[in-house]
Order: sequence, then structure tokens, then C-alpha cells
Amino acid sequence: MSTDHITLTLPNQETLVLPWKKLKRAKHIRVTVSQGKPRVSSPPSVSRHSVESFLLQQSAWIQSQLNKIESLPQNTLYYRGEPHQLIFHSDIPKDRRIYRDVTNIVVHPIVMSTNSITSSLERWLQTEASTVCVPILQKHAVNMDVEVPQLRFRDTRSRWGSCSSTGAITLNWRLVHAPIEVTEYVIVHELAHRIHMNHSKDFWDLVEEHNPSYRIHRGWLKRHGHLCRTPEIIL
Repeated sequence: MSTDHITLTLPNQETLVLPWKKLKRAKHIRVTVSQGKPRVSSPPSVSRHSVESFLLQQSAWIQSQLNKIESLPQNTLYYRGEPHQLIFHSDIPKDRRIYRDVTNIVVHPIVMSTNSITSSLERWLQTEASTVCVPILQKHAVNMDVEVPQLRFRDTRSRWGSCSSTGAITLNWRLVHAPIEVTEYVIVHELAHRIHMNHSKDFWDLVEEHNPSYRIHRGWLKRHGHLCRTPEIIL
């Protein structure tokens, strides 16, 4: 598999740069819009011109899909499934630089700049992700009678979680943006891979046994996963 990029101009004159994957098993050109990001794939033998022509034909559909995507007000961040307004203060308290206040997240950056605020906010979110996810993982690991030799947190663009052949589990720390029940589904999903390293019927039966509403939570990620990000900070 190789990845290239193709530029597309939508009917509204917005310009997009789409990742283009050449897949050996692909039989047709295919465009998808997931988490607010369009992607295109094709068999390796398909020319760039053919892919560009296909995307041009699909440009109105791509724009319609992007128009459906929910957006948040300025300086608003999703935290545990709920929108929170970001409040910035220049004074530096002795105890907490960042804290949650009902529906606000208050940030006291070292420097009142977008870079400083973003860095501070993401460090805080990573700590919060560990605080949220570790107890859930420990609970379900016991219930499912599996061991997790290693747990890591990363900002992975294409995955919410993964389980290696050695049993190590990696979770996307941006799950802290999602509702707790959605985070729980992802954790159960990865723990199920400690028993079934595939997506067979037995695997999904195990997921459903420990997370009966997993289809709803998986659907939330497909519809709203694009909200699980740090917003562009406007000062």
C-alpha cells in the first residue's frame, strides 16, 4: 500500500488535499468521508488522471457530506461528550493551570499565545485521558479475564485503539473528548482482541456481551469523531 495526495476544488471553491491510497486488493476507485476528512483509494494500476476525474464527478457529493458535519462555536472543546467553552486567564495560579468549571475549561497559560494555550491544553487532556481510561480498562480486564502487559496513549489519526500481538494496548488519548460510554466501548473492543485477534463473529459476540450497546457507541464515533480534537485557539 502506498499513499499519495490529490488536490480537489469543490463546487463552493473550497480546495481540499485528499490522501490517495493505492490498495492491492481494491477493485474500484472509492471515496469516503470519515471524521470530516475525505479520502480516496484505488487499485495501483489506476492513473492519477482517472482518480482526479472520478473525484471531480463526486465533488458535489463530497461537499454535501462535509456540509452535514457538526461544528462547534469558537474556542469550544468537547470533553467527555459535552461541549465546554474555553476561558483564558493571564494570571498564573499556584495550584492548577487548567481546570474544569461546570461547562467551562479554564486555562492559565504560561504565555498568552495560541501555541502556549494549545500545548498546555493538550498536556492536560492527556493526563485526563489516563485518569478516565485506566480504571475502565482495569475493570473490564478483570471482567473479561484478560491481562494487559502494557498500556500506551498516543494521538493516532486513524485509530481509536489497537492491540498488538504481544497484548499491549494503545489508546488514542483523544477519547477523552468522547462520552464515557463511547470510551468504554473502545476499551472493551481492544480487550476483546486479547482473546480474538480478528473481527470474527466470536469477537463481536464477546464485545456485545461486555458492551451491549456497542453499535450505538461505534456510530457516535463515525458521526462525531471529528469533534475529538483540540480546536483552533482564537485570542
